[in-house]
Amino acid sequence: MSGSTILPDTVFTLSAALGNSLASTLDGDWSLQLWADANNNNQMDVGDSFLAQQFGSNGTATNAAGGEWALNSVSFDSGLNSSYNGMQLIVFLNNYGTASSQSYYDSVLLESVPEPSRLLLACAALQLVVLRRRRERA
Repeated sequence: MSGSTILPDTVFTLSAALGNSLASTLDGDWSLQLWADANNNNQMDVGDSFLAQQFGSNGTATNAAGGEWALNSVSFDSGLNSSYNGMQLIVFLNNYGTASSQSYYDSVLLESVPEPSRLLLACAALQLVVLRRRRERA
């Protein structure tokens, strides 16, 4: 669990450095995932809602060379789907490879950036127009 509530009109970005060992070529079998705790029980289980993911070797991610690290991220914009607002956000770090593959995570960070609503932007634009007219009259 992340301890974050999905807020309206907010972009949540999960980023992490993913490492690759020198011993295995399968270390790219990882994923960063975001889920909504749809049944509100503080567990990741059946009924929770998948939001977004970034795959390692099966996706567009940047996989590290042997012994190196690569930064990757995945985002979810609650403004595009408000049905998850108010639910807890679940962060899931996954290794989907074989028994010999490993996933190395470092610098895991969850950021949330509120997006200004259209109404706030419209109000700000209106205020600028009013100020400009006042200056032109003076």
